Parts: sequence; C-alpha cells; structure tokens
Amino acid sequence: MYLTVKPPCGDNSMEEICKVRKCGLPRLYHKRPLCLVHFREYYRRYRKTHKKKVREIARRSRVKRYREDWQTRLRDRSNRTLERAVKAGVIAKEDCERCGKRKTQAHHDSYLREDWLKVRWLCRLCHAAWHRENRPVFPPAPLI
Repeated sequence: MYLTVKPPCGDNSMEEICKVRKCGLPRLYHKRPLCLVHFREYYRRYRKTHKKKVREIARRSRVKRYREDWQTRLRDRSNRTLERAVKAGVIAKEDCERCGKRKTQAHHDSYLREDWLKVRWLCRLCHAAWHRENRPVFPPAPLI
C-alpha cells in the first residue's frame, strides 16, 4: 500500500501520481515526484554514484550522535574492553544461557565500570528478548 500526503496548503492542483511514465502509482510524499519504488531505485543509483558524499554525511551524523550521547560512548568503551579481554583469552565465549546455541553475543547487564567484564552470553534472539523485557543499568549522568 502506498501512502500519499496532500500538501499542507491544500493545493489539489498537483498530480498525486508518480512522474515516471506509465507507472501510475501514488507519490511517496507531496514534495517528491516519485512513488516509493522509483524513489528507492533513484536513491540506490545516487548512493552508487556519490559514494564519498554519502559516506561523509553518514560519518558526520555518527560523530555528532557519539559526541552528544554519553551512554553510547560508555557502551562502546565497555564493548571494546570486553573484545580485548576475549581476544587476550581473559574471558572465554560460552553458549547461550537461555537456549544453549553456540553463536552468542556478549550482553552487559550493567555499564558501571566495575561490571565491564561481567557479561552474560546470549544468542541474537535471546539477547533481543532480554532487551524487550529489561533495561541496562548506567551510572549517573556526568555533570557538565
């Protein structure tokens, strides 16, 4: 199902179908002349031809988010510490605690510094289920 949004000004003179000939599908948004299918196709081509520009925009977005969100920085730091410990052999990967699958992910119940190496090993599905039921523990927010 395709969704069309009428212009907020109430201008009904604009066509509400895709500009691509013989498509006939409704437009994605009143400011874009393409339907969802053709917009995705156009954007896919754009990303291929403007790789550096798209990559740079994505990098800036990540950097901005990373600088603003202290919880993300803390989570990344604890994950890197754990990765180094696993690589050094300090901690061994285990099977999933819930279902016993071999392919597991490390899960931190708490992101307090003293708990960075205290993890439970869960498969992808059990990890997602845990996050639906619980919230991680973060230290108090830093004073700025």
